[in-house]
Amino acid sequence: MIIRPDRGFTLIEVMGVVCIVGLIFAIAVPGYFKFNKTSKAVACVANLERIDAAIDQWALDNYVQAGTSISGSGEDIYSDYVRGGTPKCPEGGEYTLHAVGVNPQVTCS
Repeated sequence: MIIRPDRGFTLIEVMGVVCIVGLIFAIAVPGYFKFNKTSKAVACVANLERIDAAIDQWALDNYVQAGTSISGSGEDIYSDYVRGGTPKCPEGGEYTLHAVGVNPQVTCS
């Protein structure tokens, strides 16, 4: 059996691998952040649609006319008509309920 004293990687090979890994990382990170931002926006829109549907159902069940303002914070609507209770904004914002027939809004800091 022949023992070779020159086992291992050369400096050029190691630098090549580091450059390739860095290039892959540089391509992947911006895509991840864009995906993360897009997914939060989609989740927020889905929450707004759920809230709007809950308000409509609440108005039908309680014979409330369109344009009637919602009193309080709407916790009774959230607890009775939204599965899981009050939706949480993925960006930490607050959902605002104005009136029946008016789209709910979100205010993010």
